[in-house]
Amino acid sequence: MTDDELRKSGRPILAAKYPMSQVTRAVEKGETQGFIKISVDAETKQILGAAILGTGGDEVVHVLLDVMYARRRIR
Repeated sequence: MTDDELRKSGRPILAAKYPMSQVTRAVEKGETQGFIKISVDAETKQILGAAILGTGGDEVVHVLLDVMYARRRIR
């Protein structure tokens, strides 16, 4: 879900945004521009949406998609 869709849904949301400067792989590669943002339903703890802009995003997105399709909860 996009940020707008989340706001319009009325459901309680937890969101986190991490700069790539805090992602170890990005720091090791010296590519710290960008961010990772994840939105989670506050009640079910299921991932509703994510945005990844930075190195390794092509790999991370598949991990998040697997968790979303499996309807797993985030602890």
